[in-house]
Amino acid sequence: MIYSGYKNLIGNINQNNKEITDIKKSLKFKDLYNNMDVRMKVLEKLSENRNKKAQIDPRIIGIIILLILLYLFLKSMKILP
Repeated sequence: MIYSGYKNLIGNINQNNKEITDIKKSLKFKDLYNNMDVRMKVLEKLSENRNKKAQIDPRIIGIIILLILLYLFLKSMKILP
């Protein structure tokens, strides 16, 4: 009678150990984190590439404005036709 009680406990312990190892295999937090990290890096690079295509350097806009103002100034002084 005592032996059968221990046998059931040992069976439950073995079953719990198997369940724990299965859960550890299915979760693999480190692998999941690495996969998510890689995906985030890829998405960041894609978004950077999309944003760079539409951006204009502010220095170029400033130079164009200065050239237009210089042209208008020279035209008002009648140096340019």
